[in-house]
Amino acid sequence: MIPVHLLIHVVVQSVSAKASACRVRRVTCEHCGCGYIYQLRRTATGTAQSYMFMGRGGKKQAAEIAARGKLEKILAEAIDVVPCPECGNLQTNMLRCVRRTALRMIAISSGFGAVIVGMFWLGTNQFLGGLPFVPVAEAATAIFAACLCLSLMWALFRDFNAGAHRRTRAALGTRCRAMPAEEFDALLTGENADAIER
Repeated sequence: MIPVHLLIHVVVQSVSAKASACRVRRVTCEHCGCGYIYQLRRTATGTAQSYMFMGRGGKKQAAEIAARGKLEKILAEAIDVVPCPECGNLQTNMLRCVRRTALRMIAISSGFGAVIVGMFWLGTNQFLGGLPFVPVAEAATAIFAACLCLSLMWALFRDFNAGAHRRTRAALGTRCRAMPAEEFDALLTGENADAIER
């Protein structure tokens, strides 16, 4: 008996959909007690699989539902770094975001630095004759390690709320969607209807 091999091609098409939303986040400043709000905007993408071009419409709807579900989860957990418009200070959860971003940038740059130092050592040992260039490679390694330690200490221990830039951060908070909660509530209740019309 001769075995028969059957080859079946299954066409899988990925359907995707995007969902965007904006939420108003209320914050009470931990430093001055001022209540303020800011707009939190996020976008999420959902995907679904469609086989052999069948049920593509239903899969589009499934992708939209998945995108909305992801978006709700993102909006529930997301935080923007928006300083208080009164005192210019950042809240504790915002400071964690700033430190996380700084550490991520340090990790990326230290990866590039390690590759460059590694290539320097490799080039020193293989192509430049080795011994006379070893002190230069050691100096490059020491400089890289010192820069990495200093940048880690800066990211972990710096007080981002201290310093002369507090007024600048307060102005930034006003420019980047921050508004005192009383003004926002007045807009909602219609006491400031002329401001809404503008």
